[in-house]
Amino acid sequence: MNLSALNQSAGILFLLSLFALPSFAQSPEKKTVLTFAVTERSLADDSLFLQRMRNAITHRLSADLTTPFQSPLQNIQISNHQLILSLSANTDVALIIRQVTRTINLGFFGGYADPLRMIRQMKQKSPAGLLDFPPEQVTSPTYLATFVAKDSGTVSQILKQIGQPNGHHWYFHPGKENIIELYLLHTAAPVISNNEVMEVSQYEEHWSDPEHNVGQDNPMQCVMIVLNQSGTVKFAAFTRTHLRQMLAVVTGNQVLVAPIIQGEINGGKLTINSGYDPAMTKAIINQIGYPFPCKLTLLSNKTE
Repeated sequence: MNLSALNQSAGILFLLSLFALPSFAQSPEKKTVLTFAVTERSLADDSLFLQRMRNAITHRLSADLTTPFQSPLQNIQISNHQLILSLSANTDVALIIRQVTRTINLGFFGGYADPLRMIRQMKQKSPAGLLDFPPEQVTSPTYLATFVAKDSGTVSQILKQIGQPNGHHWYFHPGKENIIELYLLHTAAPVISNNEVMEVSQYEEHWSDPEHNVGQDNPMQCVMIVLNQSGTVKFAAFTRTHLRQMLAVVTGNQVLVAPIIQGEINGGKLTINSGYDPAMTKAIINQIGYPFPCKLTLLSNKTE
């Protein structure tokens, strides 16, 4: 047999060997599909709604992680009043369900109806010099007293003697230079509910203040809170009927802001200045949680 014939035979054998190889075609990767019922939706536009939902879900899943995060969320769809999430199969589905269905940690409360009466009680019960009170000419105080942080235990004992009015809660809010501000808030009657908060986001406010080293390179960090339609109506009504009274915005046991209402707020948006540290502002938003523009109820959990 000549060389040409040998080469031809080798080529035929090589082709036959390819057809004889076993098939290693991979089966499609499995995925987890979560289906939720969507109610109380506050955004009609599907594309904007899905964008907000994707951003909020991704932030919720990554909020407690310090390592680089890859979202398990592969796809998100809205159909027939249902939200459908497609996730990587190798994820902690129970954790994801808890994060997606949890409520945000944000409260809007008025103060005690007779703050001056409560201040008089605290003056009678506390030793001289322990508490500092607002000036007597202030008839609509925000905090009721301040004290040095090291005296927190003593102040707590005094408050137990005074008692906590029904439907109210005491808040210790750390201020500057180790000083604690004391608030008494009407927590049983929130101004709006958590479900009426549509969005919480971080943004920068650029303005110049050389005295405090504020400028383009060191902008003020802010938390923007956006309410849905029902929340906007309730908030406007409360601020209209409670002029020159205090309104506190709270997350957990932290009072974020407690201004005196100067006029009706009817735009459905609240801005909280949170300082100059972006990480601090992000931590506040993580504590609040990332709200959804709807209410979700889990319908099914399947692996496909």
